[in-house]
Amino acid sequence: MYILLILAAITAINLGKAFGTEKSITGKSEYALAVDVRVSVPSSAFSCMKKYGYKTVFVRGYDPTGDGKFDSNAVDNIHNANKAGLGTEVFMTPQPRSDKKGSQQLVELYEGLKNGDIKVKTIWVQVTSPVNWFPDTKINIDFLNDILSAAAHYEVKIGLYTNGYDWSQITNNAAADKIMLW
Repeated sequence: MYILLILAAITAINLGKAFGTEKSITGKSEYALAVDVRVSVPSSAFSCMKKYGYKTVFVRGYDPTGDGKFDSNAVDNIHNANKAGLGTEVFMTPQPRSDKKGSQQLVELYEGLKNGDIKVKTIWVQVTSPVNWFPDTKINIDFLNDILSAAAHYEVKIGLYTNGYDWSQITNNAAADKIMLW
C-alpha cells in the first residue's frame, strides 16, 4: 500500500468571515487523521485505518500522467473507504501542460465518478509543483479559471490544495475569491 501523506487537519475557521477586532481568537482546535491515496487500496486496509483513528480519505480522482486522465482507482477507493466507515474527499491533480483544457479534465473526473455512482459535491484541485505548470502565470490562471467554470456548471465546489510558495510561483499570488483552501 502506497500512502503519500498523513494529515493533521485543523478544523477550518469559516474563511468567509472576517476575524473582527478581537485581540485573540478563542476556541478549541480539533484535528482528525486523514490519508491521501492515489493507488488501489483494499477495503481491509481502510478498515485498519478506521480502527486506528483515521476519519477521512482524500482520493485522487484525476491522474496527471500523459495528457491527464480519470484515475481508474478512484471509484473503488471511494467505495472501499465508505464501506469501512471513512469519509471521503476527492482531489484532482490536473495536467496544465496537456492539450486538454482545464474544463475537459474536470469533466472527465466528474463523469468518471458519476459513472461509478458517486455524487461529488466538492473537488480539491492540487496547485503544487511549479515545474509542472507554465512559467507564464496568466496561462496558469486561465487554466484554473476554466476548471472553476466547469465546476460551476456541475454545481461542484472547488477547493485548492496549495501552499504559499507554489501559489506565488504558479499564479503570481492571484486572488482566489470564495475558494476553500487545504
